[in-house]
Amino acid sequence: MESRSIFRHLTKALQILFFPPVCPHCDGPTSDPFPILCPLCIDQLEPQSPFPFEKPFAGRLALFERQGAILTLHHLFQSGKRPFLADQLAPYFVVQALEANWPLPDLILYTPLSAYSQWKIGYNPSHLLAQKVSLILNRPLQSLLRPTHIRHPEWITGRNILLIDTQSSYEELFTLGHRIEQELPLRLYAIQLLQPFSSET
Repeated sequence: MESRSIFRHLTKALQILFFPPVCPHCDGPTSDPFPILCPLCIDQLEPQSPFPFEKPFAGRLALFERQGAILTLHHLFQSGKRPFLADQLAPYFVVQALEANWPLPDLILYTPLSAYSQWKIGYNPSHLLAQKVSLILNRPLQSLLRPTHIRHPEWITGRNILLIDTQSSYEELFTLGHRIEQELPLRLYAIQLLQPFSSET
């Protein structure tokens, strides 16, 4: 029993050392040892409304504009430093999709990374988020998308597809969307963590 107690205290000390209980954006105090943000910065997160209809997407959302505290979270998540942020960001994806009155997806997909990028980061952020969204919605997730092709494209045909993305530019997202559209989904929806930038600017 004593060794277990020592282990728990050591684990907590290591958590505080590597993930200090301060807001990663403003360094304000927080009681959460794995903080997403402090209460003040969380209040600044304002999800955006869906974009107007634009093919190939039946619906498209970017949760947040590229400003403020969400940029700090995005950097930490995309750089491989805070994979656990997927647990805390996924509910935003689900709530916004439900508020947009989108149908529940038959299949959830995520944007792929090159092998080098995934090795460098340690994981695919879009995949982690898609896993959490899949668990919340209780809908199937598949790893069909590759940088150069789609595996088992027949699984897409005739289904409502939800695409989860954390890193694509506007052009990259639409290029991927048109590739998916060629496999004749019933409807294709996409949610991005941030307002996409244009690679042409």
